[in-house]
Formats: sequence, C-alpha cells, structure tokens
Amino acid sequence: MQCHEIAFIDGLSNSRQTYGCPRVTAALRQGGVRGGKNRVARLMREHALRPRQKCRRWRPVTTDSSHRQPVAENWLAKVPTPDRPDQVWVADITYIDTSEGWLYLAALVDVFTRCCVGWPTGGTLAAELVTQAWQKAVRARRPGPGLLHQRVSDGRGDGVRCFGEEVNQRTKRLT
Repeated sequence: MQCHEIAFIDGLSNSRQTYGCPRVTAALRQGGVRGGKNRVARLMREHALRPRQKCRRWRPVTTDSSHRQPVAENWLAKVPTPDRPDQVWVADITYIDTSEGWLYLAALVDVFTRCCVGWPTGGTLAAELVTQAWQKAVRARRPGPGLLHQRVSDGRGDGVRCFGEEVNQRTKRLT
C-alpha cells in the first residue's frame, strides 16, 4: 500500500464514511496530498469503500387513525372560554429525539393559565404515560367538579382518544 493510499483511507475514515470521492479529494488536497478525483474514485472501488447514503430516519407515530373505537366529539368548540384555572385541560403526546433514542412526553395544559399541569416522560408510548400525566396534574392542582379535559386534535380525526380507560374512570369520579 502506497503513502497516498494510506492518506486516502485515513481521510475517508475521518469523514465517518460520509464523504464521496469529490469531498474526499478536496479534503486530501487540503491536507497536502496530491491526486485527482478519478484516482480517489478508483481507490474507493478497489477498497470497496462507499459513502453512507442519507436516509430518512424512522419517526414514531403517536396517532392511530385506523382504530375501530368511536371518535369523541370536540367539546372544546362547544364550551365558552374558561374564566378561571382548572376548568379546561388539554392534552397531547409528542416525542423528542435524543442521543439515547426517542423520549415520549405526555403533557396536560390548563387552557386558562396556559401552564403545563402534568408532564411525565417515558421510553415507550404507553397508556401509563398519560395516566401519570393525569395523576400528577390532579395531585398538583386538585381540580373541582366540572373539569373538562380533551386531547388536542392533530386534524386527522382521532379526537380525544388519548386517555386510557383508567383516566376516563377517574374523570367520572371527579365530576
């Protein structure tokens, strides 16, 4: 193996194998190694080196619009704007891309104060995450009877199907 081949392989590995032959050629030239892109392309073929292709990353889906359960109607459109805290809470689930993987966040927001009243995070998208958000919000705020809670709809028609059966039962006990 010649000196320029060692420099070439070192240059390619420094790029995390994301550089194609034009970028490797430019990087080698900056490092003082002479050679054209055809030589770099040939060396890449000879060593069976290919740059990694950019691909679309997988994104988790937090909405299941193909369920057979009934879609709840939008109560928020029918009620007046709240005039005090703890009358209306809205909820949503989202995900955050971290270096360790996906982190799921369930949040409940008081519509009047616009404060987040419950917000657990977890490694999986499970009903327990929403139940924890509900429990945290109820412990912190102690809402009275008449509290309305609804999931923020994403426009795909799944309405309020965010809360598990346990949360729905607890809500019935509150009202």
